[in-house]
Amino acid sequence: MKSKKELAVFLSKLKTFEVPKMKYEQYSTPSEFAADFLWTAYMNNDLYNRKVIDLGCGTGILSIGASVLGAKVDAVDIDADAIETAKDNRKFAETLLNQKLNLRFFVRDVAKLDSSLKAETAIQNPPFGTKNKHIDIIFLEKALQIAPVVYSMHKLETRGYIEKYCSNKGVRCSLINTYRFNLKPTMKVHEKKNYDVAVGLWKITTV
Repeated sequence: MKSKKELAVFLSKLKTFEVPKMKYEQYSTPSEFAADFLWTAYMNNDLYNRKVIDLGCGTGILSIGASVLGAKVDAVDIDADAIETAKDNRKFAETLLNQKLNLRFFVRDVAKLDSSLKAETAIQNPPFGTKNKHIDIIFLEKALQIAPVVYSMHKLETRGYIEKYCSNKGVRCSLINTYRFNLKPTMKVHEKKNYDVAVGLWKITTV
């Protein structure tokens, strides 16, 4: 990929959730935001030739994009259906690129991952914690156990909590960018036509 724009166009061709599951707070990451997320990490030398883990990978947009940018990626999600879609997306991406991606998918509960697992960079767009309280912090905690560099998306309204958490942990934390997710009413409990959610991308490092 020669540019962030080219990456965004490529990622926009991947399949998203067919039937999002409310219990997992499944929302697709918009391709232009995923491209910005990944291009930032790539330009900071945190993807190319790095061992990367994608926690809560969903249908694989971040993990596939990271692999396209030269990372060796392990991607984890609790939902077997999402992983099957992610695998389909990997095959589709490999066909488009005419190359194999250095990417593996695993059906695992992120909260129960072995803390001995290690990577150089963790990437994630975790559940926001609206259904399962503090699940976003559980993801962040696990990511910091696994990798010294973490790129993580969270609701912008939790900024104070995220930064206080990082301060208490003694890790560096910087808000890199903000996005506005326009979420479609994909679940029965949704009443509005669209939901706007302000989201921040943080880079967090233990060194």
